[in-house]
Amino acid sequence: MSAPQPESADVVLRRTVVDHIATGLSSGQPAVITAALSLLTELELAGAPVGDDVDQALVTLPPAWRRSR
Repeated sequence: MSAPQPESADVVLRRTVVDHIATGLSSGQPAVITAALSLLTELELAGAPVGDDVDQALVTLPPAWRRSR
């Protein structure tokens, strides 16, 4: 049985970007939400659609009002 292959840098980068956008969108802070939406829009326009992945990540995050500060 062979050892599992490490994830490619592209996969890790995409997951990191998706997680950061989702965290920003759920932050409850207007400036952070605006920045996350801007990044999401720019990625979509650049041909790197991540919207569906962000939606999936948002489902796993608690609402901002329930997060510890």
